[in-house]
Amino acid sequence: MGMKVILLKAVPKLGQIGEVKDVADGYARNYLLLNHLAALVTSSRLADLRAVVLKRERHSQDTDDSLAHAKKRLAGRRFEIKAKASEQGTLFAGVTNHAISAMLKAEGYIIQPAMIDLPHPLKHTGDHEVVIDFGSLGKATIIVEVGAIETI
Repeated sequence: MGMKVILLKAVPKLGQIGEVKDVADGYARNYLLLNHLAALVTSSRLADLRAVVLKRERHSQDTDDSLAHAKKRLAGRRFEIKAKASEQGTLFAGVTNHAISAMLKAEGYIIQPAMIDLPHPLKHTGDHEVVIDFGSLGKATIIVEVGAIETI
């Protein structure tokens, strides 16, 4: 005979958040409940959990919609970043994905640095194609024009 528990966190080889599982009494008491990975099944906990899952699903859909809108608005756009450079156009400090993310944030786009596919920092003035990965929604390419603040 086992115990019915609701998983509060994903547990490897057992299940994902929100799943109801029938597990051995000792496993439930000594591991899952003790480490706050699961809770005993009650009607009120099931109702609470369903509400939380629905809220997460709605939030996930809203996030996907806003990312799809951002992808559509960003594709092909040109942005400018200024940096200190030598007379030959070599930058003293490379433009990183964090700098591009901050520049996009200033323009009203919330793009995480991890979404910006930049194998190495931009080290020269001029136009650079930069790919933004929106996961399952695809990719968008923007043009980042790196200009010199001053030449030394």
